[in-house]
Amino acid sequence: MKTRYSRSNILFTYIAFLFLGFTFLQSEAQIRLPSVLQSNMVLQRESNVLLWGWSQPAESFKIKLSWQKDKIQVVADSLGNWNAIIQTGPAGGPVSIFFKGKKNKIKLENILFGEVWFCSGQSNMAFTINMLGGWDSEYYKKDKEDFLKNDYSNIRLFTAQLNAASEPEDDCVGSWKSADLKSAGDFSAVAFFYGRELYNKLKVPIGLINSSWGGTRAEAWTKPDVIESGSKLEFYRFDTSRSYRNKDKPGVLYNGMVHPFLNYRIKGVIWYQGEANRNDASHYKDLFEALIWNWRSDFNQELLPFYYVQIAPFGYKESMVGALLREAQTDALEVPATGMAVTLDIGNFKNIHPKNKQAVGRRLALVALHHNYGFSDLEFSGPVYTRGRVEDIPWIEDMKGIRLNFDHAAPGLVLKDSAETGFTIAGKDKLFYKADAKTEGNSVVVWSEHVPKPYAVRYAFTNTPPATLYNTAGLPSSSFRTDRFRIYTSTAGIEIETIPFNNLTAFKLAISEPGLQLHYTLNGSEPTINSTVYYNPVVLRKTTRLKVRAFFENTPTEIHRSAEIVIHKALNKPVEYKNIYNQKYAGGGKYGLVDGLLGDSLDYLNGWQGFEGEDLELIIDLEKTRSVSFVSAGFLQNIDAWIFLPESIRISYSVDGEKYQVLDTIMNDIPLEKEGSFKKDFSLKNHNIRARYIKFSAKNIGVCPSFHPGSGGKAWIFADEIIIN
Repeated sequence: MKTRYSRSNILFTYIAFLFLGFTFLQSEAQIRLPSVLQSNMVLQRESNVLLWGWSQPAESFKIKLSWQKDKIQVVADSLGNWNAIIQTGPAGGPVSIFFKGKKNKIKLENILFGEVWFCSGQSNMAFTINMLGGWDSEYYKKDKEDFLKNDYSNIRLFTAQLNAASEPEDDCVGSWKSADLKSAGDFSAVAFFYGRELYNKLKVPIGLINSSWGGTRAEAWTKPDVIESGSKLEFYRFDTSRSYRNKDKPGVLYNGMVHPFLNYRIKGVIWYQGEANRNDASHYKDLFEALIWNWRSDFNQELLPFYYVQIAPFGYKESMVGALLREAQTDALEVPATGMAVTLDIGNFKNIHPKNKQAVGRRLALVALHHNYGFSDLEFSGPVYTRGRVEDIPWIEDMKGIRLNFDHAAPGLVLKDSAETGFTIAGKDKLFYKADAKTEGNSVVVWSEHVPKPYAVRYAFTNTPPATLYNTAGLPSSSFRTDRFRIYTSTAGIEIETIPFNNLTAFKLAISEPGLQLHYTLNGSEPTINSTVYYNPVVLRKTTRLKVRAFFENTPTEIHRSAEIVIHKALNKPVEYKNIYNQKYAGGGKYGLVDGLLGDSLDYLNGWQGFEGEDLELIIDLEKTRSVSFVSAGFLQNIDAWIFLPESIRISYSVDGEKYQVLDTIMNDIPLEKEGSFKKDFSLKNHNIRARYIKFSAKNIGVCPSFHPGSGGKAWIFADEIIIN
């Protein structure tokens, strides 16, 4: 097995020799191990395992394995790099490894032989039990009771410190810990529950390496050379015109959080990621497959098992993106030695981090138990669509439908809700209607009275679908479609902007997708092909519920937007900020809090301005002295996103912009512990004053409270429109 060393390590060694001298190296160089080689670790059982590290150049030393009689003689190379291949025994332990060099001795103890899995991805892999509410929450009380009754100390846990690196790293920061309530509570919930399922079935030690980072993209976890050379990966190559967060740059997480582990023998990988790539679903399959083969090559295991979680339903602002990403993940199953855990029935439409991680871990474990551990009779997958055909429906005269056949369907399929089947059906006109459905053995017949000549069926193909189709093992079907019609998503988006217009206010619309026509309504109804076509800015004289949909050749697309536009005295007036908003959450920029557009409580990226750890304080110039009787502003709370309501708001006013008088202070009366995503309006009514300037301030709680998983971290406040009348 080849040892990996980075260019940065070679360069550092050369500079050390050149400037510090050989004498200094002699006095300082000791045997050093990477952090993943520690006491309490699990080594892959019955395997050739690599030990490696660094020492004085050309140093000779010995390694003693407690389970073998003979010592191993090791000689470092001219740069101080060394490695040794050892043979591990059957599951069990504890064993120890002793290193004896010229300058130091190292003893690793309490080592076990077992099954080692590398666990990676973004936040749904990274989230710990404590971050999801802790052992005493309603979600994990039974798991705590299970922990107190059973000994899980032979499950060993290693969490890698976050590190986005521009060059491949040889080491990371982390330590191995035996699983107890504290260490498991601070570990990846999905990974722990996966390991617990394996441990209870296999009765062997389990080692879990958690190397994950919330909100990260798959290209950051892929080797830079693979991105650069991949013929289908041009979309993901580094582009200086794009704005990257450091952790999103292609290859940086591979360098910092995968490369340090490549010498460590693992059984396989579990992966939970995709939400951050939802807007590039058409490219994701190629990227994901490249990542899988990249890791297999660099871990030096040709068919390294790679099992992953299909993203759960969530109310994304962009239409259909969740369904398309799930489709890309399903298509990636064509890669051999892969498997997918479907979570269509255990998502939370309002929380991108659903808490039922036990089911996720169990479904991943079912795949591994079936594929790798001899449980061949264990069903590991929900129904998988294979083919469909149009046929007459015998129980309805002159009605045609589409019969869909499935694998993993024996001895039959279960449709849990016949009223809301989750199926839609269309003819060649591409207009989909809700469909009726009936199971027959391992098939489902789908039809609709609105579609006399059916052509295509979709199941659960939205961002937030119901999960209705299961097999008798209780595992859900993934979303799927039989067509490959082009789907327009709102990735580009319909942009809504308000503008001054002859002392009135108008809205204008824009969409970057060429060839689409925008239709809109002003009464809250859904736009149809017969609704007004948008050409030029539209003047508004009163508060309006605007809805817009894009059409392609008279066919409605999935691109749509809605917004409430409020007409008030501060609309598009000059604003002066004391603390500027965070640029990532600018919510319309300088005039975002007086642009008339109300924010969406389900989507804090749409119409909200965010302030991290700081108060909101601004002055609105009404441009002339006016009577004011009403001031209101909306704020968001979504504690899963570290967004809290302000402690209080204060409103002051002035005629000359110099002397301000406090109008009132309103305290927040909603508990900070309240979950979900919701909006609260702080309003002052029935105040008859004359003012030109309104000073508005909102007090941030500063840091996340002690009950919160991010306790001590900077808290956010998210502000909506400031309405003055």
